[in-house]
Amino acid sequence: MMKREWEGFWVCESCFEIRQPQDFVRGIPDIQVPPWVQPQPAPTFVDVPQLITIEYVTTDEGSLDYWALALATEEEDPLVTE
Repeated sequence: MMKREWEGFWVCESCFEIRQPQDFVRGIPDIQVPPWVQPQPAPTFVDVPQLITIEYVTTDEGSLDYWALALATEEEDPLVTE
């Protein structure tokens, strides 16, 4: 004898399956917003002097040969002002 499943298919009795009961479960909404928040503070900017300079050295052909790192001193650093 054939039976009709919940998906609309006709199947024999040995292949018949009832619909999963979890299909009817509905979730409970979860409130994600906190009850209160602090105001966002004003941005704080810190003046940091440039500590490292990068020097690129090119060859006569114009290709990049190597690079060197050097620590900047206050006399060399144009960003440091007094």
